[in-house]
Amino acid sequence: MNLQSKWVNFLKPTYVSDEIKRKKLQVIIFFSITYGLSYSLGLLAICFNHLIDSEILAQFMMILPLSSVSIAKFYTEGRNNDKYNFYSSVILFLLFTFLYLLLNH
Repeated sequence: MNLQSKWVNFLKPTYVSDEIKRKKLQVIIFFSITYGLSYSLGLLAICFNHLIDSEILAQFMMILPLSSVSIAKFYTEGRNNDKYNFYSSVILFLLFTFLYLLLNH
């Protein structure tokens, strides 16, 4: 078992068979990650502006829309989607970028 399949198994994607329910869930995941996390990070940037580099924060916020789509598609379609490898690698990239944001000060 290679590293990527271990990563995919760790994330445990599930397939939502009802298409309408799947699309609604994807939209909810997209908006909650994109706007919720952007709003939360914006509040943190206002409160701790001397600790957070605004350039790194802006780079992280540019990744959020792509990663939220990837998370929504990955978790609702699982391995039934032919692009699950791409989605899992985007999620991994988001996690590395988030760690970089936290560790770089």
